[in-house]
Amino acid sequence: MPALLLQIALATPPAPLKDQFGREDGLGRHRGATVVALVVTAKHLRALKGWELELHERLAGVSFLRVADVPAEPPVTWERVAGKLRERVPRQVPIGIDLERSWAAAYGLDTAEVNLLVFGPGGELAARFRGRRSKPLLEQVVAAVERVPRSASGAEP
Repeated sequence: MPALLLQIALATPPAPLKDQFGREDGLGRHRGATVVALVVTAKHLRALKGWELELHERLAGVSFLRVADVPAEPPVTWERVAGKLRERVPRQVPIGIDLERSWAAAYGLDTAEVNLLVFGPGGELAARFRGRRSKPLLEQVVAAVERVPRSASGAEP
């Protein structure tokens, strides 16, 4: 397992993704903040809502980055995915559309279930989780986020 952790730590963060409104978002935009990236196949995006609501209640000052992993088959366009997201998702909830599956590739993710990647303020991957929302898994994610130093230097602000 240590080799896998080393590979994850050295992964190059994916390039910013365009959300359903055409705005770019990525880890670089959240530099200086603790970030929870929620990555799941586009077909299961509904599963993000419960996770994010519970994490918002428990964690102050954390940024969220939502990524819709779009399978290559059948082929779809960004416009089609963006249109569906604009119809179904509240305007204040941007979701990056990953047609190249760059997040799955960079971090070795199986996106059939929600992946929660915790990044420190310097953009370093601090923890990763995958699974359906449950109380035990929620507690693990919260504990991991609370262990992340709140500034890039490692000191609390």
